[in-house]
Amino acid sequence: WNASQYGGLTTLQLWVGDGTGAGETSEIWTPDMTLWNQGESMQTSLSSAFASVSSDGTVFWSRPGHLRPTCKFVGLDSFPFDELGCTMEFGSWSFSGLYLRPVKMDAGFSIGGSETAGGAFQ
Repeated sequence: WNASQYGGLTTLQLWVGDGTGAGETSEIWTPDMTLWNQGESMQTSLSSAFASVSSDGTVFWSRPGHLRPTCKFVGLDSFPFDELGCTMEFGSWSFSGLYLRPVKMDAGFSIGGSETAGGAFQ
């Protein structure tokens, strides 16, 4: 929107309820982003929160909570001095990267092709 046509209003706070934008209490649509290698649903692990929508079209939506990914660890060759890592893969079940491109706020993210892609998690 043109902020000058709305009294200089440049930012709106809109409620996103039910943990996703699909809930009946939400004031804005949000994508169906999920943690693909999740231990539990993002809807149950993240709280509802306001999204900050700017007049230039950007949306910032941060939700408090804890994500519990299921990780595929290999090795343990140097136990107890190993350095283990866990790749967390986020994406949408409904939209490809052509229509939805999440970006990390700081540098560094990958799109597919990780070690956990297509793996079975126990």
